[in-house]
Amino acid sequence: LVGNLGEGVMDFFYEPAKGLVKSPQEFGRGLAKGTTSLLKHTVTGVFGAASKVTGKLAEGIAVLAFDEEFQRDARLDSRKPPRHVGEGLVRGTKSIVLGVYRGVTGIVTDPYHGYRRQGWKGTLKGVGTGIIGIGLKPAAGTVKAASQILMGIGNTATCCDEVFENERARFPRYIGPERILRPYNAKDAAMAASLRVHEIDDLAFSKEEKSKEVYIRMFEAQTGNLVVSNFRLMLLPQTSLRHASEAKRKEIKPIFTMLWEDVKGFNHVANNLIIQAKNTSNHPQLKFATESKASKAKHKLVKLQSEYDQKKRGKIAGAITNVAKNLRININPFGGSSGSAVTGSKPPSKAISKAERMEELPAG
Repeated sequence: LVGNLGEGVMDFFYEPAKGLVKSPQEFGRGLAKGTTSLLKHTVTGVFGAASKVTGKLAEGIAVLAFDEEFQRDARLDSRKPPRHVGEGLVRGTKSIVLGVYRGVTGIVTDPYHGYRRQGWKGTLKGVGTGIIGIGLKPAAGTVKAASQILMGIGNTATCCDEVFENERARFPRYIGPERILRPYNAKDAAMAASLRVHEIDDLAFSKEEKSKEVYIRMFEAQTGNLVVSNFRLMLLPQTSLRHASEAKRKEIKPIFTMLWEDVKGFNHVANNLIIQAKNTSNHPQLKFATESKASKAKHKLVKLQSEYDQKKRGKIAGAITNVAKNLRININPFGGSSGSAVTGSKPPSKAISKAERMEELPAG
């Protein structure tokens, strides 16, 4: 709430001041822009804060109902907030209906599930949770509906930002990891932009790792455009080259996405390129115009896979070496250990002969 209001107030004063430096006309545009920003952030902040409060209250009521499945459904429904007030009303109505339905049917289903888990003891427990849920589940659904509607009202202020986004004349220029400015390439720019729009949908990748994804190249096939990065392969429809607006790019969904670590190899039969997957029998295929193009694409992809495997082995070797350094152990990651010196071990004591001990005794 404070962050949204602060940003709106700052825009309300900053935008007119910035325009006043240029011309009276720019001052008018800045005043309109700043006022719009203030209203937008005020609505978003106030209703967003109210939605979060009611949402947490609904979660608390759901916990008191002692129904784990009902709680899980409520959490999953909260992951994707409504984009506008209309969607908020629809999802709010759904929450109320679901709460009433689960409350009424819980009288029968809770004892049944309790019996399957814990026998008669679970049946008695299920009767208790079913009776409690008659009132709590509809109440949780109603409070959740209020949260969804409030969030929809708050998001209505920003839902049209992408709709009214100016259509770009072309995709942003792609600059590779070597940071060399090359002549503009429309296809590379389009495919690199598509990678930014369609992020890696894998929980194993952190936000920081996703930001390190680098576009490598693309292959044009009759099936679509195969985009290759340092993390994955993604096949997009041929229409992905047409629209430069981010809002329209999001509407174009990938045909398939496969991480490099899930790729077993590549093969081609006639003018069809086959991507062999490791853990499934479903191997994606790309149809090229000629057999020659399919063969060239296969050889280039095999080379890229070899480079990926080499970098992966290097990372594993580096990780093992770092662990070995921390343990003070001299290890060759791919050749075994070449001796060890573990911290805390004592050096071997030197054997002293009887004659040497006699010499160290004092005279007399």
